[in-house]
Amino acid sequence: MKKRHYFLCAVLSLLAMGQAMAQQLSPEQAKAKAESYDMTHSWLAQGESAVVGGAEATDVSLSGETYTIHTAKGLAWIAWVVQQQKTHEADATDYFPLTADFAGCTVQLDQDIDLSRNDETAEMLWSPILTFAGHFDGQQHSVSGMQVSVDQTLVEPEREETIPFGLGLFGTLKGATVERLAVKGIINYKDNDKTYSFAGGIAGLVEGKTVSISDCATEVTIEIRGNALVSSAVGS
Repeated sequence: MKKRHYFLCAVLSLLAMGQAMAQQLSPEQAKAKAESYDMTHSWLAQGESAVVGGAEATDVSLSGETYTIHTAKGLAWIAWVVQQQKTHEADATDYFPLTADFAGCTVQLDQDIDLSRNDETAEMLWSPILTFAGHFDGQQHSVSGMQVSVDQTLVEPEREETIPFGLGLFGTLKGATVERLAVKGIINYKDNDKTYSFAGGIAGLVEGKTVSISDCATEVTIEIRGNALVSSAVGS
């Protein structure tokens, strides 16, 4: 199944939509889930090395609880922090969020982000930000060149689970707000007949009583081989 979606969202409020299917993952489940993504030329693998700090930081600048993203590697750092379940309290590092999944934090873009290639011009794959619980403000910028590729047929049998996969810029939005953002790219998913996915340009799944998406646009080609629910903005 191959679909190309063009979507313009003025105001989209999702009240408990897909809540029954989305669920909180344990750290072990989150890591196993992330490992099933194709890690060849993956942004997630590069996120750890992002330069994060004050106003002069090249990838992510931090002021209070606001993270300003300057580069693709900086956005990948957000995905890496979530995947590793990093928090300020657990890791005693000033740059990590106070709570998991950036709850209570604002993440904002200060320019357009191109995820198609890294500094060495290698083609790169995007591993969705597994769970996001904060406020994401694109500030009228775009994330383009997003390439999500998941092949569940390569997952080891002991890792086969019924946990749904959320595919998009974000995997799951948990009580989050996303605004003033455009997303362009490709999502490719192949299952192993024991798994299923939810695919959308912004996010695959939503969790919580209210998820708000406003002033957003997506232009995403979605190619699915297997069981999936597909939508232009949010899959569930």
